[in-house]
Amino acid sequence: MHAILIPYEITALSSVLGFWWDNVPLAAVCGICIVLYACVSSEFLYSRKANTIVRLINIFAVKWYGEAEFWLSIGKILLIFIVYGFTFVTVLSFRRAVLSKQESLTLSTAF
Repeated sequence: MHAILIPYEITALSSVLGFWWDNVPLAAVCGICIVLYACVSSEFLYSRKANTIVRLINIFAVKWYGEAEFWLSIGKILLIFIVYGFTFVTVLSFRRAVLSKQESLTLSTAF
C-alpha cells in the first residue's frame, strides 16, 4: 500500500518546490526522493539505531512545535486586539466623515 503512495508524494513535493522555485529540476526531486526511500528500507527501519534516531527527531520536533505554538498563539491574541482597535478607529472615522458630510449638505440646502 505504501508503494502506491510514493509517486503521489514525489509529485506533491515537486509541485510545492516548483511553486516556490522555478529552477528545480523534476529529475533531481525524483532522484532524491527515491534515494531517501531506499535509505529508509525495512532493514533500516527495524534496527535499534533507526529507532533511536526516530525517537530523537520526534522529541525535538514536539519541543519545537510546542514552543512555536506558544509564541504564535501570543501573536494571534495580539493580532486580534490590533484588528479590534483598527476596526474601532475605522468605524469612528467613517462615522465622523459621514456626519460632517451630512452637516455640510444640510447647511448648503438651508440657504
